[in-house]
Amino acid sequence: MTVTIKAQTPKTAARRTHRALQAYAKRIGYSTEHLVLNESGPAPMILWEEGPFEWTMALSGGYSLSAGEFPELGGYTKPCEIKLEDGDWFAEPQTHYSMAFYKA
Repeated sequence: MTVTIKAQTPKTAARRTHRALQAYAKRIGYSTEHLVLNESGPAPMILWEEGPFEWTMALSGGYSLSAGEFPELGGYTKPCEIKLEDGDWFAEPQTHYSMAFYKA
């Protein structure tokens, strides 16, 4: 599974990223219970305290968040990759577990 997030607005980008992270979490055996999309503030924000530590840095730095083999999960997990493609918006880490989406 490879997902490239392309969107016209920060809100759409946050929603698409949130959906992709939910699929990613399930694929690698993480819970999605605390993977939250908050659209109530000045900028849409995704919070995922129980996610992989590097997820915000990987996505906002122009890199991708990817997963492959996980022997601790009992074998091979199909590859999964998420990449953000900025348009009229950009994503910025707020903490190691939260990311906000802003208009460029």
